Amino acid sequence: MSTGRPDQPWLVADIGGTNVRVAVVKGPQQRPQTLCQLATADYGNLAEMLSDAFTRVDGPPPRQVACALASPAAGDDVRLTNAGWHFSVLKTQAQLGLERLEVINDWVAQGWAVPTLNDNDLRTIQPGTPDPDAPRIALGPGTGLGTTLMTPHNGQWQVFAAEGGHISVAPTNAREAELILELHRRFGHCSAERIASGTGLESVYSALCHMDQCTAQAQDAEAIGQAATAGDAIALEAIDLLTRILGSATGDLMLATGARGGVYIGGGLIPALGKHFDWQAFRTRLQQKGRFDEYLRQIPVWLITHEAPALLGLAHYLEETA
Repeated sequence: MSTGRPDQPWLVADIGGTNVRVAVVKGPQQRPQTLCQLATADYGNLAEMLSDAFTRVDGPPPRQVACALASPAAGDDVRLTNAGWHFSVLKTQAQLGLERLEVINDWVAQGWAVPTLNDNDLRTIQPGTPDPDAPRIALGPGTGLGTTLMTPHNGQWQVFAAEGGHISVAPTNAREAELILELHRRFGHCSAERIASGTGLESVYSALCHMDQCTAQAQDAEAIGQAATAGDAIALEAIDLLTRILGSATGDLMLATGARGGVYIGGGLIPALGKHFDWQAFRTRLQQKGRFDEYLRQIPVWLITHEAPALLGLAHYLEETA
């Protein structure tokens, strides 16, 4: 499929439950240029949002569009639950007269970004030498715990949606065991996402308050972060538990996938937690796998510092799958 005329830009959009970040890509091997940020709730569906975005583009309107959604995006029928959107990809493409419309999961988009990231887009968390022929994984806590798997194939990369955030969690001490039992009582299953995510942080804080028989002073992740900054002991413990469980889950996923090509950490929660996220504690738990400690120590781990990796990934996806 053609990537379009040189004077026709591509449009890429990272669509969350609250905001839509939109960018224009001038052509192959070009990085996205931010166009605008829109409020998801201002639109009833994808077609309305794209129609508005097109009016903001200088020059000819884009004929090729790729969108990342924070929801499953397989097949023609797509729902964005948090925004109340429900649409057909093919009907939207026809309605807007597009040559191409692609809708993929937001963590698949993050995976497509990985090959395009440079040193300025990454911070080394654990040094190591990546195996160019081995799989890589990307994961990170936002509202949930997103994961994706990348494998090399004939000189290119294949990117697969994954649900690694739903792996079960094992405790390493009595306090963690008590927490996991409490979360299991509440939800029926204690996955990594029930602890190592924005919603997980809220659940952990609430559970700790229940376990310690005290009144919760914070109701959401942002307030818990503020309470931690103010020195609240339970808020600080909740973030510490999140950090350590995320480390354990990352190590489990590295072992399960053989991700000797490297690990890329993203998501919006870690930057929001700032100094309260203890990278040394994260690394200690990542490596704490008995006979395979040394195996994990050799695998590089990076934090993605680029502000919009999903947009990078969408541009790369359009180019590589043309």
